Amino acid sequence: MNKKGQAAMEFLMTYGWAILVVLLAIGALAYFGLLNPTVPDKTTFGVPFISLDSGLYTADNTSSTIQIALKNGAGNSVTLP
Repeated sequence: MNKKGQAAMEFLMTYGWAILVVLLAIGALAYFGLLNPTVPDKTTFGVPFISLDSGLYTADNTSSTIQIALKNGAGNSVTLP
């Protein structure tokens, strides 16, 4: 009986099942949308700021810019650190 062949087959079967389980897990995450995070359409800030507009802009695949337009409802100037 060929012991090396049996050991090789058991090795391939074990890792084959492990790879299959990982692929199924990744497929389930993609199916339920957990791999595609979305940016909410609404922004909320505390008083005295009012959110007028916001957007996410992607220049390339490595960087993005978030722009938020705020209105100061305090009646006086506000300095942000």
